[in-house]
Amino acid sequence: MKIALIDVPNKTKFSMNKDLAGGLGQTWNLGNSLFSRVLARIRKNAVNLPVLSLAYIQAILKDKGVYTGYFQSIPDEEFDIFLIYGSMIDHKNENQFAQNLKKKYPDSKNGFIGPFPSKYPELFKSDFIVTGEPESFFLYE
Repeated sequence: MKIALIDVPNKTKFSMNKDLAGGLGQTWNLGNSLFSRVLARIRKNAVNLPVLSLAYIQAILKDKGVYTGYFQSIPDEEFDIFLIYGSMIDHKNENQFAQNLKKKYPDSKNGFIGPFPSKYPELFKSDFIVTGEPESFFLYE
C-alpha cells in the first residue's frame, strides 16, 4: 500500500500555518502599506512549517512498513490513498486540490484528517474522513 500525505499549498497572498490554533489554522494579514506587503511576502516565502500531524503519521506508517510520501503539490506518481490535512482557514482550496487529485488519479482514494474535518465533515468532498486523533487511528489500525 502507498499513502501520500498532503499539505495543500497556500494560494493566498498571506502567510498561513494550518497547524496552529488547535489544528484549525492561522493566517496573518499585516496590512496594506508597502512595508506591510513586503513583510507579508517575506514571511510567506520564508516561513514554511510542515503540519506536525502529517510528520507523526508518516513516522508511524513507515514503522509499519507502509510506503509514504509527504507532498505540498500534486505528486507525479499514483498512490492508493491521498491523505489531505484539512483546515478551517483553507478548506475551499483543499477541496479543490482534492478534486484535482481525483481527476488525475481516479482509482485512488482521497481522505481528510484534522480537527476541522472531524467536526465539520459535510464541508469536505472526499472518499473518507479520519475523525478524532489521526495518530491514534494509524497506531492501532
